[in-house]
Amino acid sequence: MEFPYKGYNVTARSEQQPDGRWLPVADLEIYYGGRTTTKPPLRGQPHEARTSQAEADEAARRMAESWI
Repeated sequence: MEFPYKGYNVTARSEQQPDGRWLPVADLEIYYGGRTTTKPPLRGQPHEARTSQAEADEAARRMAESWI
């Protein structure tokens, strides 16, 4: 899932864990001053893992919006 938010381009790319659950992960890029800057990925904590990729991607979206 990719979406713009307040000047950032956010990509939710949750990662499947060995136990089958999905960890929320979000990549952030911002275009500013004529160049694109990539921020370090936001990663959820192990206790935030979800049972489906869609749920984890939604959690990653909320995590990114909160950080921004």
